[in-house]
Amino acid sequence: MLCFFLHITDLSDITPRFAIEGCVLKDYGTYKLFDPKIVKFFKADLVDSHNSDTVTVVVGSSLISQFASFLSVGSFVRIEGSAIKTKNKADGGTSPFSLYLDATSIVTCICSFPIHLSFYPETKIRFFLDEAASAGLGGAKSYLGTLAFVVIKSENFEIYANSIRGELLVADGCAPKDRATVFGVLHFSNINGVLLETLCATCKSNKVHKTTEGLFCITCQKTTTSYEIPRLQVKIKPSEGPVISAQLVGLIVDEVLALGNTFQSLYSKNPLVARKILASTTRTGTFKISLAGNLTAFYPG
Repeated sequence: MLCFFLHITDLSDITPRFAIEGCVLKDYGTYKLFDPKIVKFFKADLVDSHNSDTVTVVVGSSLISQFASFLSVGSFVRIEGSAIKTKNKADGGTSPFSLYLDATSIVTCICSFPIHLSFYPETKIRFFLDEAASAGLGGAKSYLGTLAFVVIKSENFEIYANSIRGELLVADGCAPKDRATVFGVLHFSNINGVLLETLCATCKSNKVHKTTEGLFCITCQKTTTSYEIPRLQVKIKPSEGPVISAQLVGLIVDEVLALGNTFQSLYSKNPLVARKILASTTRTGTFKISLAGNLTAFYPG
């Protein structure tokens, strides 16, 4: 079947069958909710190599299992055979249109390409803008783990109408699941904060609250049981460049600390001792950091 290749800026409501390639900046929607009264859908915002607009891809409930795994944050994909509709107010793309996948659509992974974006607070990447502003990006390199790319340069930042705008040059990691691999020295930070995270035993969501009837999971919308995992914040000072913020979640905590006992058991027995150990501990080596800003591997040396 004949298929045209288009960029986001080429989209119109009379476009014939086409293909589009882009990087997934964000995913969202109601696809994780278990309430039968809520219609499930999956959305993802893409940017293409033109770097001038973003577009929202919408997946209906019956096709989520087929397409959602291809549209993980940081993935570079080619989408063929989507339908174009005028976007609604819940769609995050800057394009006036959104792309709707159906049973005839084809989604495949492609090689990564450089991304150079102009950010505006009105888009779904508002949180990234806020963090970039608070980090004081004035041309120096910075590594922010909120989204699936690394900031390597910023230009033309200015305050306009109580908002911030400018350009960021960003690059994806060396593989779909990797944001960065760096050699440096790790220090634990925020050691006086919450170090164990409570998760729902059913869906593993951290949106668990105590009620008079027991624990209630917002995601599952029902009472549940829970378990705890360690979640530690760290700073890594590379041999060159700025300090990188990351976090250790789950089993990687004990791999990095190498205490003999698990950090969770130590913290449960004596939180003060556990915090003192973190305050005095450093690790030197190579650290692998995921797209979400999680440390996934540690190689001492």
